[in-house]
Amino acid sequence: MESKDIKKWIDGTLTEEEQRGFENSDAFKSLERLSKSTMAFKAPEYDAQSELERLSKRKPSGKVVSITWTRTFLRIAAGLALLFACTYLIFYNSSPSTLFETKAGMKKDFILPDSSFVALNASSSLSYSTEMNNRRVDLNGEAYFKVKKGSSFEVKTSVGMVTVLGTQFNVKSRDDFFEVVCYEGLVRVEGGGKIVNLQPHQVFRSIKGAPVLEFTVQDADPSWIHNESSFRSVPFAAVIRELQIQYNVTVTTKDVDTNQLFTGRFPHNDLQLALQSISLPLNLSFEFLNKNHILLSSEFE
Repeated sequence: MESKDIKKWIDGTLTEEEQRGFENSDAFKSLERLSKSTMAFKAPEYDAQSELERLSKRKPSGKVVSITWTRTFLRIAAGLALLFACTYLIFYNSSPSTLFETKAGMKKDFILPDSSFVALNASSSLSYSTEMNNRRVDLNGEAYFKVKKGSSFEVKTSVGMVTVLGTQFNVKSRDDFFEVVCYEGLVRVEGGGKIVNLQPHQVFRSIKGAPVLEFTVQDADPSWIHNESSFRSVPFAAVIRELQIQYNVTVTTKDVDTNQLFTGRFPHNDLQLALQSISLPLNLSFEFLNKNHILLSSEFE
């Protein structure tokens, strides 16, 4: 039911067929319920019969005014109902939320209201309704979870959804790179057009929407919480992005194939060593253009 039909109903210009159709619509039922809600607002006492008798004794003024009291009342009720609906949406349909954020080179640990543990990696954010009745969080970036057993727990990202009960897992969602690693329990992942149940040490990865369940890991938890980033068959562009995030630097490449796959790791506490760790395996060189700007090149001097 379109807004123009509601306006026609208020104005009393609906045809009989349109009137029947409108009264059977969800819009009319919702408006009728809201109209009833307005009855909670107490109006001043009004004796309609006495007022009618008083008006009938008045002398005609020369003008004839035709008033349809029912239609007028419905118009007023509709206006109040719409006002009530707007007020409800503003004050009751929004719930306060809590947000945690980290900048480049930062990490943060915290406990959720349901007693679940979260470690948030650099340049990431996590939000949830303050009451967290639905046990759902929204993640942008990377986080490691130790979920308290209980009802279903969900992690929503821009490219995929993770659903668990009580378990330990890592979720990474940066741009077009989405990866979930299960360390304990069972993890249900929706991403890349697939739904996958991960057993402990299994990995689900989706790059540019293409899903891959390709390998297992033996680590007990993600390496980044121990200040080291590790990669296995990851596009080199994702490695560069992670280096920039951990050290808050800008990396420019020259004649470098950033789509080639990289397997290796780099530390978070030594930039020189980190650059050597990602450049030497690919026969690349690096130089500092300034304190925070690095050039990676295939021209090895």
